[in-house]
Amino acid sequence: MSTRPGPTRVIPDAPPANILIPPQQTFEHADEERIRARAYDLWEQAGSPESDGSRFWYQAEHETRGG
Repeated sequence: MSTRPGPTRVIPDAPPANILIPPQQTFEHADEERIRARAYDLWEQAGSPESDGSRFWYQAEHETRGG
């Protein structure tokens, strides 16, 4: 069984056999998954408090994106 890559877009006005690029969504999704995992780790380290978790999300986003 072969694995096929996700959808790609052809660069407009390019010769046939040009480079195919993945959609931007792929990169954004990867960022969000890293942030989600880090936020969960921070939440667990804080003792899994009952809150909406937004402070952990913002902290993880800051750490992940270098903001």
